Amino acid sequence: MGLGGRIALLDSQTAFWLALDSNRLGPLTRHLLRGAPQLSISVLSIAELEFKQQQGRIEAADIPSLFMGAGLYFEPVQVEDVVSARRFEHLIGHDPFDRLIQGQAARLNANLFTSDRKLIAQGFDWIVDSRT
Repeated sequence: MGLGGRIALLDSQTAFWLALDSNRLGPLTRHLLRGAPQLSISVLSIAELEFKQQQGRIEAADIPSLFMGAGLYFEPVQVEDVVSARRFEHLIGHDPFDRLIQGQAARLNANLFTSDRKLIAQGFDWIVDSRT
């Protein structure tokens, strides 16, 4: 399995695992990320994590600096990401951030690295289980 020259868009959990060099990030994922032309995280993920931090659901940290230090590019949100997310109707009712990030990955023709079982279960070859 390769990335086919596509950028790698990491969801928030995968980005944390990468930034913290967690052993929860799978060996195949580590290999694939080393070969990616660009490692990105959506600005949507930054917003989601900031909200969770304000709610006390995650530890306080300078989230943008953590991800910049890991070499991640911040992928801006575009209207096309929202439009692209429409095609994933089976995700209605699922986390709206995840649906939008998936729409963003689709628009970018990127590989999406996630540990979200619902996203992985869709069976798209461009959604990669970051635990493998």
